[in-house]
Amino acid sequence: MIGGLLSLLFFLFLFSKTFALSWESAFKTQSAAKNVHFIAKYIDRDGKVHQLEYWRVSDKKLKRSTDGKVEIYAFKTKEGDYQYFILDKQKSALLKISRTNLYRLGAFYDWYSLAHILKRPISYRIEKLDKKPYSLGNYSCKWYLVSEPSQTYSVCWSEKLAIPLLIQDDKNKTVWEVQKVDTEHIGDNVFSINKKDLVELDVDEELSPE
Repeated sequence: MIGGLLSLLFFLFLFSKTFALSWESAFKTQSAAKNVHFIAKYIDRDGKVHQLEYWRVSDKKLKRSTDGKVEIYAFKTKEGDYQYFILDKQKSALLKISRTNLYRLGAFYDWYSLAHILKRPISYRIEKLDKKPYSLGNYSCKWYLVSEPSQTYSVCWSEKLAIPLLIQDDKNKTVWEVQKVDTEHIGDNVFSINKKDLVELDVDEELSPE
């Protein structure tokens, strides 16, 4: 009986190692194109549809514009961290803030989630799906099933772009879709923030212990 139990445990161990993937092995970013620009639509938790336009240059800088109303910028610093700027066009306000203070304010953004769309959960299981790869122009993606304690969803991941081209919920409803994408050179002007007529706030200074 003990021998049978050990055999079962060993089988389960092999099954887990064979079919369960690590986050890094499924959602690889190492071979991503240096420049990535895309337009996507997504559905939020309230069922509202939004449009996102996005620019990324390597791991150095990025810009995200949501519905043409809010822009998020991230620039890699000499120290290897990132400096963030949030531009609210409706309020004509520009916030300068670090990742630490973003977390303190309850906005759990970091470079990975901003640059690669997915937010890595604390607990998860990933399996490769036997599903036909999806293609958008010259870019293709492979399907993975991500299981979290509270939700399950499918991600079609493009290694060349290091972003998902499609994300579907547990009912196969598309909640994220890249509509246009290119890897052409992105000029520095894209990341230039026009500060004219903006109210600027350095959140890091405001939240400084001093």
